[in-house]
Amino acid sequence: MKVDDDLVPFKVRSLFKGLVQEAIRNCNLRGYVKLCNKTHGPAITLKLMIDFDGSISVDLVPFVPNNGIGLHPSVLAKWPRTSLWPPAGKVEEVKRVGLNAVAKDNLYWQTSFQPCEMALLEGIDQHGACRKQCLRILKKLREDHWCRSTKPVVSSYHLKTLLLWECESHPHDTDWSPVKLKLGERVLGLVRKLKEWVNDRVCPHYFMPEINLFKDKHGNLKDPGNGKGFDHVDKKLGEFLNEPRRFLRD
Repeated sequence: MKVDDDLVPFKVRSLFKGLVQEAIRNCNLRGYVKLCNKTHGPAITLKLMIDFDGSISVDLVPFVPNNGIGLHPSVLAKWPRTSLWPPAGKVEEVKRVGLNAVAKDNLYWQTSFQPCEMALLEGIDQHGACRKQCLRILKKLREDHWCRSTKPVVSSYHLKTLLLWECESHPHDTDWSPVKLKLGERVLGLVRKLKEWVNDRVCPHYFMPEINLFKDKHGNLKDPGNGKGFDHVDKKLGEFLNEPRRFLRD
């Protein structure tokens, strides 16, 4: 996995994928778990077959921890943006946790804010709110209706980023009540914001909003269809907003 004393990202990812394949084989899970050959970003994607409702996707990501170094001062200069969300205690927790390095590129490691994002989401609904439920609904809609291709232009990470931004816009637990009317209102609000992002081709990173997550490091749109992928998702989101009841079930 190394060249001299350096860990090589693509070798780590290749070894990790082999270990996942071996685990599926040794645990006799081939009929229940499928390893997707075409994946996006640093993740190894698994399809879990669910008898009663098709399948769901799970992303596994090999990473190198940064051992609690904390957030860079350039990030702390811009975040938090409001005193209402996250709560002060959660802000201090996020500041303390470290960043990870993930194998985004074959030869270079990329900084990941995943520990910070996990800290934000941990206990986020402890007072009975429905933020994570909304995220699960969006992920299911994405898989079943909006992005069914092998290289989706909207990923589960984009949806998680969307939720974090909306938590700032709607900072109170009462904004996220699990009662059906409020839950539906929040889901529709999330989809409207997602449609706006897709239409503008802009998905701002939560901690570093100057970074557009819809573009690669060269500034090119991540759309193998030269924009058609985003047009397709924009159309599907519009169909959902016109008739949400057709896509949502009790």
